Amino acid sequence: MINLNEVLTEIEEDLAWREDELRHFENRISSDANIDIQEKTIETKPLVLFLYAHFEGHAKLMFTVYVNALNSCNLSCKSVSFPLIASGLHSEFGALKNLDKKNPFFPKEYEPMFKELGRRVEFFENLEQILTTSLKLNVDNIVDTESNLKPDVLKKIFFRLGFDTENIDDRDFAKINRLLQLRNNFAHGSHFEGISYNEYQEIKTIIWKVLREIKNLVIDYTSNNKFHRQHNLSLTA
Repeated sequence: MINLNEVLTEIEEDLAWREDELRHFENRISSDANIDIQEKTIETKPLVLFLYAHFEGHAKLMFTVYVNALNSCNLSCKSVSFPLIASGLHSEFGALKNLDKKNPFFPKEYEPMFKELGRRVEFFENLEQILTTSLKLNVDNIVDTESNLKPDVLKKIFFRLGFDTENIDDRDFAKINRLLQLRNNFAHGSHFEGISYNEYQEIKTIIWKVLREIKNLVIDYTSNNKFHRQHNLSLTA
């Protein structure tokens, strides 16, 4: 059984230090009356870099906490949602695509389609046993931010975990794209000017909203056991 308090504590402690760090640099800009508008646009550049870093870092932390919690529960593959089964059987599905794997009944070379059929037969012969094994999700495969946590990458992670993301709309994803674009421009030195402090705050508001939605999903799926299937998957009557 997942310890919800431990999940919450780890998430909240991680967010707390990230908020403190951002607040430290934000206060330096907003409270300094001697900084004019042009200087403030320059000062927002490191804020954008920090904001993106904390967005990716905290999102990755929450996903990782959830995956580790699932792995600790000794769940059978047949009892969890289809996305989790598919994500958990990464190596088994990889074997299906192994062009060099031969069927023991046919040691000689056969055409690729026939060898693929042999791999499919072997997969189904072992499927009942596979489904009774414990779910073991590879964190690196599931929580792969691809060094750029753009909307498409975020959606991939949601899909692997079977999360319903209806509370995150296209406008939210557009702000993530805007943050990522600014972060890449500033980090690679291809954009001289920063952005207004107001725009930074607008982006931050949406980023924090998305992070809250991720937290809500983790808590909802954890506390309500939404990672379970309603009926266990079985090949027997």
